[in-house]
Amino acid sequence: MLSPLTIFDETYGQLTDQGMTPLRYVTRANDEPRVEVQFDWQAKRIRFYSNKVQRLALPLDGKVFDKLSFLYQLYLMRPKEPIFSVTITLGYRIEQYVIESIGEEEINTGLGSMNAVHLRRMNAGPGDDHVEVWLAPAMDYLPVKILFFNNRGQYYEQSINNIRYAAG
Repeated sequence: MLSPLTIFDETYGQLTDQGMTPLRYVTRANDEPRVEVQFDWQAKRIRFYSNKVQRLALPLDGKVFDKLSFLYQLYLMRPKEPIFSVTITLGYRIEQYVIESIGEEEINTGLGSMNAVHLRRMNAGPGDDHVEVWLAPAMDYLPVKILFFNNRGQYYEQSINNIRYAAG
């Protein structure tokens, strides 16, 4: 059965010498509770909230990204290794993603056909979230297509169809 899925995600962070450093991530899907993650890098704690009530606090060891700051980090790091790992939160837990580069392939987007480097999560097992991302080298490795399946069987596909550059 198909049902509409409306997702609201936002991330707040700062750029450092190591790339993107998330500070706060907020997500909400359909009528589900608002989920927020706060990254306290000084205290080395990551706090998870549901409807503004803290549900969990964990040690913040090493670099952790939310799903949006991870995409921005991919753009900044331009992955060169065929396999690499990254720690990600989707708002309710922390997971280690092992990402593999499948290689460059031609994809169709709202901007037409383009070559893109295809990345996917290798270590997604049954019940795990699954993600695939395509980065366009001709667009400085901007993510141009994203495919995501969550552990509840919901999925979405995003593809670039417009790009605007701010005057700088």
